[in-house]
Amino acid sequence: MKKKFSQKKYFVSIGRLTYQKNFLFLIQCLRKILKEEKNYIFVIIGEGQDRKKIEGYIKRFRLFNRIILTGYKKNIFKYVGNSEGLICSSLWEEPGFIIQEAAACKKIILTSDCYTGPSEFLNHGKNGYVFKNNNQKSFIKNFKKLLKEKKYHKKKIFENYKKTKLYTCNYFSSEIKKILN
Repeated sequence: MKKKFSQKKYFVSIGRLTYQKNFLFLIQCLRKILKEEKNYIFVIIGEGQDRKKIEGYIKRFRLFNRIILTGYKKNIFKYVGNSEGLICSSLWEEPGFIIQEAAACKKIILTSDCYTGPSEFLNHGKNGYVFKNNNQKSFIKNFKKLLKEKKYHKKKIFENYKKTKLYTCNYFSSEIKKILN
């Protein structure tokens, strides 16, 4: 991992840099948050057609020391594992594997209530933080709530971690066998 952020507290977002993943929205929200929250940086892992647009926004508002684009990484788990948590800003997901992977890494999750997947996995906010899709006020409110409620994270993380067992190959195969028998 880059020394640039390995010694700092950071949140991670992972995905293709495309319209669907809504990273420009995320960075616009983070720009507002970073005015108050001086102790965090944000790491975005991925490549895609929106990279130039995202880089331009980061450069224009001088966010390059606080929002880091790493590009594609083969092993995301060392980044997720060392992070404070995962942020998913997608407009839609199917099925949202990164949410399950972050849960398996025992990380707190903030996600949009996008169509299919993430919100349902987080039990509609009981096991993580869910903001209204593409709504900056809701994102900022829920991010601040996530930072304030650290005492509740352990329980939320544990519930999500338990839930990952329902998404393994062994579990699916046993469920299929039950149906077929």
